[in-house]
Amino acid sequence: MKEKLKLVYESVTFKDWVRFDAKKFSGNIEKKLADFNRDIILRDLREAAVAIILFIIYCYQIIFSDLSISQTVSSWVMLFACVFIVAIMYWGRSIGKEIHTLPTIEFLRMQRKYLVRQRNLLSNVLFWYMGPLLISYLIGAWDQFSPYFSQNESWIVKSGGLVAISIVLSFLIGFSIVIYILNKKAAKSVQVIIDEVDRAMKEFEE
Repeated sequence: MKEKLKLVYESVTFKDWVRFDAKKFSGNIEKKLADFNRDIILRDLREAAVAIILFIIYCYQIIFSDLSISQTVSSWVMLFACVFIVAIMYWGRSIGKEIHTLPTIEFLRMQRKYLVRQRNLLSNVLFWYMGPLLISYLIGAWDQFSPYFSQNESWIVKSGGLVAISIVLSFLIGFSIVIYILNKKAAKSVQVIIDEVDRAMKEFEE
């Protein structure tokens, strides 16, 4: 009986099995997370630099320029947008712990939380990023378009004003759609990493 069982055992091939290598798998995950985090840091540094430059420019305008009411409101909205955007990006990267000192499963859980934040920020970029900037621009642009609609202007001038406004709005809407599509695509790529982290967590829990 032993000989028969031995023959059956030896006749089975295991060459197609892929054994789970926890150390190697964790290393692959950690590399992908490190690469992703590096890209996010570079993006945040770039956006923060732009926000600081805009903040300085609009502060200078508020203090030293003779602005109209709409331009003043637009400048203050822009200042708020600069601070708000930088704060949101900082919150998106803050995890709250020194995650590299955590056990592997906790490390993955915290990384998943971080990835979900970044995915959600990418998916909602029109609200927290584009929205405040567009509001600031539209308020400031009122002074440029309001003369077209003066009671003293002819219908031809008013029609020209409507055409100009339509062109500007079409450009802004088109630009916003492009930004939205690109960020949605980026959010899907983040979801791929989240799914891989979920698989790694499941393996470690088992």
